[in-house]
Amino acid sequence: MSIIPSRFLAHVTQAGVTMPPVPADHTRHIATIQTSNDAASGVILTCEIDAGGETYKVTPAQTITEGDARASMVGPGTLLAGDVLRFVASADAALDIWVSYHDRPVAEAVPE
Repeated sequence: MSIIPSRFLAHVTQAGVTMPPVPADHTRHIATIQTSNDAASGVILTCEIDAGGETYKVTPAQTITEGDARASMVGPGTLLAGDVLRFVASADAALDIWVSYHDRPVAEAVPE
């Protein structure tokens, strides 16, 4: 069985961008987060999780420099129902991001 990932595409500035929250009774499995900007110079992208009013850093800030031909990638992770993933670029930076993910229902307990 082949699972086709969902994708979230956004243009991120200092104001930040949030993905839609993880649906109730689901988990969101992040496969990759890619960023790129050919005109960037010392640009930093921060990824955060907002869960229950607290914000957690999910990855160290990334730096993409001017003319960087490759995209920076963040490793996989899992978010729980209600979690919101937020991306923020520093200063006056602007980045494009691509997120590949799967939302999966939480398995119900098997009665004994």
